[in-house]
Amino acid sequence: MKSAFGMFGLTKGEQRVVVVIVFALIALALTKHYRETGTITPAQPAPSPEASTTPAKIDH
Repeated sequence: MKSAFGMFGLTKGEQRVVVVIVFALIALALTKHYRETGTITPAQPAPSPEASTTPAKIDH
């Protein structure tokens, strides 16, 4: 007796297509989530101008 999952037997090419589609859907969902929530935080804050050790060049 055949397994009920026999209908899901895919060729290598079909498996690759399914994997690409799944990864694309995950990437789209994550992108949408981060755009809506805005929870991406910068790794390090930008240094303040006072903390700079190099002299600032002023163009006149």
